Amino acid sequence: MTLTLELPPDLERFLEAEALRAGVPAPQFAQRMLAEALSEQQQDLEDAEEARRILAETKPEDYVSWEQVKAELASQQESAPVVEMQR
Repeated sequence: MTLTLELPPDLERFLEAEALRAGVPAPQFAQRMLAEALSEQQQDLEDAEEARRILAETKPEDYVSWEQVKAELASQQESAPVVEMQR
């Protein structure tokens, strides 16, 4: 697929500078950045779907209340060693 984009001058300068820094032509750099962004977006969608699936399979008796979470965190903080720093 051929894609033509009209970039504002500041974005074009940034793209060219980053491509130069990466040692590749600007179109190749833009293609790489687009591929990475789309890959991250796809991963985010897959992660969200997995979270929905897990949530749908979770039984109410498996839930942990916010009060339980806070109590557990407080307990962990109390048992953590205290480190004092001297100046």
